[in-house]
Amino acid sequence: MAASDGRRHRRDTRTLKLELPIILDEIRKTAERYPNETALQVFVDNHREAYSFRDAWLLSGKVSDRLKGSGIGKGDRIVLWGRLGPLWTIAYLGVLSSGAVVVPLDYEYGRKEIEQILAEIDCKLVFAAAERLPLLEEVRAGLGLSFGLQTLDSADGLLSGDRTVEGSGTAPPVEITPEDDAILFFTSGTTGKPKGVVIPHRSLSTSVLGLLKYIPFTPGDSVIAIIPSHHVFASLANILAPLAKGACVTFLRALNSTELLRTLQDGRITVFPAVPQVFYLLHKKIFDEVEKKPAIVRSVFKSALSLSHSIRHATGWNLGKKLFAGVHRTFGGRLNFLVSAASYFDPKVISDFYSLGFSVLQGYGLTETFGGGTFTPSYDNVMGSVGKPIPGVSLRISDPDETGTGELAIAGSSVMREYLGDKEATAEVLRDGWFYTGDLGRVDGQGNYYITGRRKEMIVLSSGKKVFPEEVELHYQQSPFIKELCAMGVAGEDDYSRSERLHAVIVPDFDYLKAQRIVNATQAVREQIEYFSASLPKYKRILTYEIQTDPLPRTSTRKLMRHVVAEQRSGRDSGNQASQISHYSFVEGDDQLAASDASERVLALVRREARKSTDDALHLSLNLELDLGFDSLQRIELIVQIEQLLGIHLGDETASKVLTIRDLLKCVAGASASGKATSSAGGVVRVTWKEMIADARSDEMADKYIFGTSALIRVAHYCAFRFVYLLSRILFRLKVHGLENLPKGRSFLICPNHQSYLDGVLVPSVLPYGVLSRMFTLGFSPFFMGGIKDRIASLGRVVPIDPDTNLARSMRISAVGLKAGYHALIFPEGSLSCDGRLQPFKKGVGILASELSIPIVPVAIKGSFEAWSKVNTRIRLRPIEMVFGKAIEPHPVAGDDPALREQQYSRLVQEIRDQIAFLLSVGEKR
Repeated sequence: MAASDGRRHRRDTRTLKLELPIILDEIRKTAERYPNETALQVFVDNHREAYSFRDAWLLSGKVSDRLKGSGIGKGDRIVLWGRLGPLWTIAYLGVLSSGAVVVPLDYEYGRKEIEQILAEIDCKLVFAAAERLPLLEEVRAGLGLSFGLQTLDSADGLLSGDRTVEGSGTAPPVEITPEDDAILFFTSGTTGKPKGVVIPHRSLSTSVLGLLKYIPFTPGDSVIAIIPSHHVFASLANILAPLAKGACVTFLRALNSTELLRTLQDGRITVFPAVPQVFYLLHKKIFDEVEKKPAIVRSVFKSALSLSHSIRHATGWNLGKKLFAGVHRTFGGRLNFLVSAASYFDPKVISDFYSLGFSVLQGYGLTETFGGGTFTPSYDNVMGSVGKPIPGVSLRISDPDETGTGELAIAGSSVMREYLGDKEATAEVLRDGWFYTGDLGRVDGQGNYYITGRRKEMIVLSSGKKVFPEEVELHYQQSPFIKELCAMGVAGEDDYSRSERLHAVIVPDFDYLKAQRIVNATQAVREQIEYFSASLPKYKRILTYEIQTDPLPRTSTRKLMRHVVAEQRSGRDSGNQASQISHYSFVEGDDQLAASDASERVLALVRREARKSTDDALHLSLNLELDLGFDSLQRIELIVQIEQLLGIHLGDETASKVLTIRDLLKCVAGASASGKATSSAGGVVRVTWKEMIADARSDEMADKYIFGTSALIRVAHYCAFRFVYLLSRILFRLKVHGLENLPKGRSFLICPNHQSYLDGVLVPSVLPYGVLSRMFTLGFSPFFMGGIKDRIASLGRVVPIDPDTNLARSMRISAVGLKAGYHALIFPEGSLSCDGRLQPFKKGVGILASELSIPIVPVAIKGSFEAWSKVNTRIRLRPIEMVFGKAIEPHPVAGDDPALREQQYSRLVQEIRDQIAFLLSVGEKR
């Protein structure tokens, strides 16, 4: 046995010493130096599947020998169609060692793409996941091709199949030169048909060895591999570079957050290469968790983040690992480097990770250069830069403009040979030894390069200003309400077809909205757009946008497919519904949920209220607001009608929980199962706001915050506001006009525009005692609930309620107070303006005034935005003027037709808005 082992060892050593190109030779030397160290591993269920360097190298050698022994020669093309894993990597190394060309394909390709590529490349063999083999057999027969098939799902499968031969694996070594073809990549196709990119072995050597000069891979490192197998970044950073230095590569069984966090911990990951989108998701997860904490915790976290950044920048001492030890434990406790490439990376996110104690290394390269371009050295990491050129590569800025920005061109041995079968496309980008990337960038005085965008994607506005969409998108995606955003230039509605404005297609983060109990996505997104626009130059602000529920189309590496977004939008504009792509999600149990008698009746009611044809399918994932058009008030009406229809009680908060039809049916099912029934179920009854307002009864909140104050408290309340008024006369030179327009002897609504945090204090401060002593207002609950805030709300008759979450209750409370002879201060815009301009008015004040026949006093506030706005954190002593207009009497509502009443509410609200706009314009002229 010992002699046999000795002979086998000598044979293995001989195999390890095959003369191969430099990168494969580096991996061979590593296998000799660290034969028993783990090279490849994956965690499957409760066990680890692992291959040592010796095992991985010898198995790849057997694959190589069997390929050569079956007649596959140098330059023949071998397809790998599977997810990245140990056996995929072994097959990859075996094909390269045989002299054949690796063709890694996107695992998400469908039949059409596979047929197109296989017909074009004349491959000899396909290594594929077992689940793809039936499709490949059909394609092979349909196209009349003769390629062989082997599975990637087992080690035995790598060495068998219908194209290889049985044998001992004694085929002679093949001589491979740097100019021989190594890999044929197909581009991800973000802008059109994928191109075949022919990469020679010299490109592998240049890019890998160049990368290893800048990133400190060591034999003790564990590198996580999550990049799709067909992507050049996977070959470079997940396979060749770490294996050449003796680092372990750890693969994920499935790409989801649970598996990712588990693998980061179990794999003891130290280096994390990924595209920026992955790091954005991790960043969002960290900071969303912080936002759930109490205010004091959030404040401490932000202070610690700032302290960590300052100390690390000044001294190099990484305090973040101690201050944010919990974050590091979540990511396995050993993670040092986040390695990013493939697209622009937001410098703010890089800075946050730096402050948390991680180092972000950034690179720039393309498929056409095998990733070879620039990289940020670990010892000289300039955040926001993509670094300096790697050894063997040259960069230059072609035709720079006045800011030094121009197209990046790359030269050196990393550059591809050609686009497969496309001489014209090759000549377009390869000129005089330089590859013209199509990317725009600049370089600083220290030789650090910065990427600013794609030349083809750059938006040129009618003003001549140039805007890079990625920069705009990242700015607005700071909002937790926005999940995805695609910025584009669109022509105006005039004759100037090339006069472009900034437009956006936005996908809200419905999970976040639901967690925050925000159902009015349109308003929430609009406010966020206004808020984030305020901190941008005017030419970079989004001027128009549309909201959709479907995710934006992306490649498998998460690159935004802008041309598809533009085509879909064009189809919507032209009314070509066929061009729209709908992604309705079906959840297990949907059929059963929709099949109950109660659900069928609810669906019929929804179809009627949404004015949908009986032929229109109501998918359970349809959004009540965005897909079916229910605003907040209509949602309340729908809930009340369901209660009447089924004889159940859903509660005031139900409307704040339901975003989709599925949510609605679940609430109905839950109420039915819990026995929350009313006295009786009726037919399909149309409940109106007239009935809801008429039936409004006092509750504990109305009793506490409207009716519960004593005469002494009312006097103290008035005195406090008079002090505010006198102070405002001094600090803001406050001027007030039109107080004589306040009605006498009856309830009324005071409706100002809302520019500033000061408005809610300034308006009451100018009112006479007789009005103020019988006035209440609605306040956003987080500002007026808990501890001393609740006491202030009670003393000031501020009802702490969130109108978006408890709209029905806020309407009832307002009606109760107004019917009791009190006055109400209500801001019809519902939220602060982000730019000082009037926002759309909500219909609530129109409903209350119309149904209770009470007048509305419009109030124009001028100057408070400049004094203290939503986008300015400090108070400025600017003059403020307030004008009370003449009271608007609502017209009597004739009949019970819901549509006519809706029109009445809308007309009244528009009249209020128009009057305030007029008063503001008069104020400007005054």
